[in-house]
Amino acid sequence: MGLSSTRIHSALVLAGLSTAILPAASAAAVLPTVETDPSHHAGDTADDVAIWIHPTNTSLSLVIGDDKLGGLMVYGLDGRELQYVDGTNYNNLDLRYNFPLAGTFSGGTPHQTVALVGVGDELGEQLDFFKVNPATRRLESAGSITTSIVPYGSCMYRSPVSGRFYYFVNDQSGATQQWELRDGGGGNVTGTLVRQFEVGTKTEGCVADDVLARFYIGEEAVGVWRYDAEPGGGSTRIQVDTTGVGGHLTADVEGMSLYYTWNGSGYLIVSSQGSSTFAVYSRDGDNTFLGTFSVPANGTIDAVSSTDGLDVTNFPLGGGFSQGLLVVHDATNSGGTASNYKYVPWESVAGALSLRIDTSWDPRHVGGIVGVPPRPDGSSIDLGRPHPNPTSGETTLRLMLPHAVEVEATVRDLEGRLMRRLVSSGTGWGAGPASIHWDGRSEQDTDLPTGIYFLRVRVGRHLYHRSVIVLR
Repeated sequence: MGLSSTRIHSALVLAGLSTAILPAASAAAVLPTVETDPSHHAGDTADDVAIWIHPTNTSLSLVIGDDKLGGLMVYGLDGRELQYVDGTNYNNLDLRYNFPLAGTFSGGTPHQTVALVGVGDELGEQLDFFKVNPATRRLESAGSITTSIVPYGSCMYRSPVSGRFYYFVNDQSGATQQWELRDGGGGNVTGTLVRQFEVGTKTEGCVADDVLARFYIGEEAVGVWRYDAEPGGGSTRIQVDTTGVGGHLTADVEGMSLYYTWNGSGYLIVSSQGSSTFAVYSRDGDNTFLGTFSVPANGTIDAVSSTDGLDVTNFPLGGGFSQGLLVVHDATNSGGTASNYKYVPWESVAGALSLRIDTSWDPRHVGGIVGVPPRPDGSSIDLGRPHPNPTSGETTLRLMLPHAVEVEATVRDLEGRLMRRLVSSGTGWGAGPASIHWDGRSEQDTDLPTGIYFLRVRVGRHLYHRSVIVLR
């Protein structure tokens, strides 16, 4: 018999699903260093945003935004627009790497997986999809899914349990759907509705955690809710924060994003639009409130106000963002004809609120083959997913080594503490297929309790992580 979503939800609860509301704090100031060209239609038409990391040269990474009266804008790290994709009334967008999609890029290069961008098409009442062509740094169409609600907010999710990709979409009444995405043939994405629930009142901003299997959504006048992100998660929820007495948010609650670190910790960042500030919470455990910041003017770059969408990455990029990047929508864009986006170096946020800087987590490794950068002969190290996962005890991680290399493997808990050493440091492995087995036990040879753990694998100089859910 398979492991149920109810038991998976219970594991996440034991990993720390409760909440505490702490006293409000004053907002720290962090400065933007780059602003983008304005949106294509006049007024506050820019909205949500997603960061794409180039596969080999991070200085060529992109920032993708949407025009609420039009299509998609693609910017470089210098803020200059590189591409505009015609659309109708695009709204929230999101991105995931390694989506299984067979096809060919415009230059003729075939692909089996792509970096997939999804966006809600409010006028067309559908979800539109695009793939990022890494050679041209341009978006190319990848199909659409017609929804039974009018898309307002939306976000992607890749399940750490099944490895499947999903898209959450909500409308202005609070109705929320979860769609499973898959290759529909002909280079297009298709999907199946697998879950629907009601949040309450008007919703938009949302984000899903691809490691901890959590789904966060903003009920604009009420606060932030956390749900189980798995399709069998039902409607059970926990309130992370509120716009009411004792909360740290001022309506409307808008965009949100996650800052990942290697050991399952990190931060949830939420736009408090009514106060033009951003609230920060711990990503794991109880989503503890950690502080608030604002983005004031910096020289010729005007202050950020009334933010809708935002995105953040911990990964080191070029263009002055060697310790990560936060991108936020600016509704006013003083002196401009339309709203735009501001870029903030992550170290500015971390310094202002005493947060971590961890550039080791690579979002390009989520959801597929994880590899050391290719050697001159084109070979790379392929790291699969633990199986079975979830597990009641034993699980196996398979990998392919194209050359002899030193391997180390350990099991860590959510705090990064060593639970079990599987392969000792400095152990030399030869080329070819290999596997790492864990029996669910600790270094003291006792069964570890129900919870989320990480297989931490070092291959040569490169470090990778795979989450494992243990259910007893």
